[in-house]
Amino acid sequence: MNLVPLSIDSIHFGQPLPFVLRGADGTLLAQKGFIIRNRDDLKLLLARGVQLYVDTDESGESHRAYVAGLQRMLIADTNIGEIASMKISAAEPVERNRPNTGPADWPELQERATKLLRFPQGGDFGSRFQALHEELLRHTTQTPDATVLALIYLSAQETQLYSATHAMLVSCVCMLTAREVLNWPEAKVLTLGRAALSMNLAMTELQDQLVQQAHPLTATQIAAVENHASRNTVQIVGGIS
Repeated sequence: MNLVPLSIDSIHFGQPLPFVLRGADGTLLAQKGFIIRNRDDLKLLLARGVQLYVDTDESGESHRAYVAGLQRMLIADTNIGEIASMKISAAEPVERNRPNTGPADWPELQERATKLLRFPQGGDFGSRFQALHEELLRHTTQTPDATVLALIYLSAQETQLYSATHAMLVSCVCMLTAREVLNWPEAKVLTLGRAALSMNLAMTELQDQLVQQAHPLTATQIAAVENHASRNTVQIVGGIS
């Protein structure tokens, strides 16, 4: 284990952590994929004297970005004090828009789907959505049993990313059923898969909250659930156009 201090300013609030978050003694504070919703939540933790660290042996892209930053500082002949004070930052998760031909990286797909479905306003939403759907299609075609098993398992293990994981599971099950049981034409199978993947686009964040909520839905939450279908259409059109 090789712990490096993490700057609070480098954390992307409201998005899945791209690494495991640890304390100064290596104690686990938050799993990779956990969502810290705002700065105030983190300040409560820091107020108790907890310091934030990541293990460079398990931090992937974040560590590579940290090392690259050190190299740039050395090349620029930066003074030793600035180099010593440099902290590892939370690198953005790698967004893979190209089709992946290897085995499924389900934790990465969870993070990617969560980021996509929670923030559909980006101008590249259409291409990112299509890339995600095509990867799910490939896995359901090549390894259908393993795909369904993995998504059912993840749905029960990770509630922070429940909505996106549920959307991927329903999309895959619908495509498998339409193709293998109903013998639908492939074009119709693909349309169904895309519809299932985007079914809760307008309430992804709300669904993640509700899965952990113990008390009944408020009137505002009930309204958001009831009209999410019409808002889905608006967000999909807006994200693609």
